[in-house]
Amino acid sequence: MRRNLFHYDVLDSTMKEYERLCGIEISSAKIVRADRQSQGLGRGANQWDSSLGGLWFTFDLFYPELVDSFALYVGVCLHRSLLSLFDGMKPHLRIKWPNDLFYDDRKLAGILCKHSVETGYVIGIGINTNNTIENPDLVQNTASLTQIIGSPVSNNELMHIFMLSIVENLSQIKNPSLYLDYCNDNLYGMGRYATVNMFENKSRGIIRGLDNSGAVLLETSDGQIKAFNAGGLAVDPSIKQ
Repeated sequence: MRRNLFHYDVLDSTMKEYERLCGIEISSAKIVRADRQSQGLGRGANQWDSSLGGLWFTFDLFYPELVDSFALYVGVCLHRSLLSLFDGMKPHLRIKWPNDLFYDDRKLAGILCKHSVETGYVIGIGINTNNTIENPDLVQNTASLTQIIGSPVSNNELMHIFMLSIVENLSQIKNPSLYLDYCNDNLYGMGRYATVNMFENKSRGIIRGLDNSGAVLLETSDGQIKAFNAGGLAVDPSIKQ
C-alpha cells in the first residue's frame, strides 16, 4: 500500500502526530517523520532524546493479530538491515529485550509498537544516526551510527530500507522461531545479571535467553528459570556470569 509521508522540522513526537492525523483521516496509510522530537516517546513513561540529525519516524502496518513478540521482530529487521549495510558493526550490535538495539553497552535505537484490531500496528522507530546527544546524562550510555562508522548516513535511505525489511519479512510472524532464534543469537546481556521492572515489582537474575513466545528468561538466585513477557530490563554492565 502506498503511504503518505508527513515530514516536519520539529514535533512533540511522531507517534502523537500520527494519532492526531488518524483523527482527521483514517483511510490512508501514513509515515510521519521529524527532524527533531521535543517529547520523544519511549516504553512506558520513558522519554527519548531526539536531537537534530537522528532518524525519528512512525508508520502503520496492517496486521490484525496481536503478536507479543512483534517489537522483537521489528528489532530483528533493523539489526539485519544495519549489519547488511555496515558489516563492521558485528558482533557489537545487539538486540535488547524487549524493544531496543544496543552497540556494546550503549543504546543506538528504540522501537515502540501499538496495536489495534481495526488498524493493525503503528510502529515508531528512533535511531541515533547523524545527531549529537544533547542530554549530558545520556552521553556515556548512547551510541550514534555516525560515531560508529565514521561518516554520515542518509536518513531517508535508512528509513526506506527499514520499512521494506519489516514489510517484506512479515510472513515470519507466523513462525516466530525464525526471528526469535536470531534474537537469542544476538541478545544483549546474555549471561549477565539483570533486573526486570514491572511497575513496583522487581525480579533479578541472570539472562538465559528468550522462550518461544519472546519472553525473557532469568535464572534467579535459587536456580529457578522464570519467564517475563512484559516490563523493562536493566542489565548490569559490570557483572557477568
